Amino acid sequence: MLAKLSYSVENVKIIAVLLVLACLQGCTSASLDQNKETPSLPDKWQYQHNAAEIDQDWLTNFTAESDNAHLVAMIDEAIRANQNIRSQAFTADIAEQRLAVAKSNFWPSLDGAFGAARTQANGNSFSLEAQLSYEIDIWGALSDAERAAKLNYLSAQADLQEAKLQLSGNVIIAYANASRAYQRVELASQQVQNSTDSLDIIERGYRAGLNESLDVYLARNELNSDKSTLADYRQTLLESVRDLERLLGRYPNAQLDVSQTLSLPDVDVAVGLPSELVTRKPALQANWLALMAQDATLAIAHKARFPSLNLAANYGPSSDSLSDLLSTSASWSLIGNITSPIFNAGRLRANQEIELLTLKSLEESYLDAVLNALLAVENALSQEANLSESYRATQTAAENARIANQLSFEQYQAGLVTYTTVLEAQARLITAQNNLIDIQTDLIANRVQLHVALGGDINLYATNQEL
Repeated sequence: MLAKLSYSVENVKIIAVLLVLACLQGCTSASLDQNKETPSLPDKWQYQHNAAEIDQDWLTNFTAESDNAHLVAMIDEAIRANQNIRSQAFTADIAEQRLAVAKSNFWPSLDGAFGAARTQANGNSFSLEAQLSYEIDIWGALSDAERAAKLNYLSAQADLQEAKLQLSGNVIIAYANASRAYQRVELASQQVQNSTDSLDIIERGYRAGLNESLDVYLARNELNSDKSTLADYRQTLLESVRDLERLLGRYPNAQLDVSQTLSLPDVDVAVGLPSELVTRKPALQANWLALMAQDATLAIAHKARFPSLNLAANYGPSSDSLSDLLSTSASWSLIGNITSPIFNAGRLRANQEIELLTLKSLEESYLDAVLNALLAVENALSQEANLSESYRATQTAAENARIANQLSFEQYQAGLVTYTTVLEAQARLITAQNNLIDIQTDLIANRVQLHVALGGDINLYATNQEL
């Protein structure tokens, strides 16, 4: 029996060798381009040339100089509770399990089988077998499948990291927007109080014969207009807070405190080199890994057109009687199967072409993602330069408007100007103050977007087990 088994295994080895030699000429591997096209990258950024190492813990720049540690807690809460992040984490877990499946294909498969049959010629027949099967990875298709699964898993991990980075930036920006709405409500409330005080002064002056009735109506109109503006700002505040709460995974009941304002970090951003972006930003890493996984998938589709070699071994008893099945002597068999596609109406060739076209499509998507990432950094750098200049000019304008507003009301009380002049000065002051709030918020949001575009980490990421 052992001689027969040895002889059979040896025959299988000989057949496998002959099969390899026969296919080396006609079954060449797919022509895969390992030198993927990369865009031409400049040596430095257009608007900022600080090539120092990127700050990986950039979140502290928004919280170190002001007491906003609650922002750190909110980001950590969002990463742990945000439904989109949790879904992305499950996607990464699925990719990990698919990798485990791909690795298991290298091991033999052992199954148990019980059979019962009845024929006219032989009557009843019962069998109990252990079936061992194994596919010999002649062309490396199983290795390609494992490589594709591993690359897809790493790509999913990079996607998860990018999602966390984007969420962290979105939380800061959402908080900045909610804080802007809160500041506008406070400013509008103060303006309503100022308009109420001005109307009281003007009405007393009218009753004393010092002012005209037109001034009273203008002051009343201004007060009602300010109240309407305050109502609009309060609604905007509620919506902004609800948006922030949804990012945190909470019910949007607009109860979150956003009274503390963020300060723009008084530090320059180290942007590194453009060439470093493709290896640092998680989104680009995910795209590249997905591209390499598709490269391996193309190899699998190509090798599916080759012959395959499978070994199967069965061992177990068989009997005409179910009661005698376990007491019957067992027998064994060893079978080697070589299968090769002959005619399938071009299906395998079409599948290979599909995978090749998919690879080319992913190549273009990757190049597009690289250029878009570079575009985001360049836009953020130029935007910060322009916003900083605008912020300084608006600060000066707001100070001038404040002084002009104070002088106009004093001159009105002295009878030197009309109340229309006072209203115009107040409108310019309100506009300048709102513009200052807007630009400061835009500066914070742009700085966050720059860090996200550069791919900086914040070292607050919860593990998948914690999600």
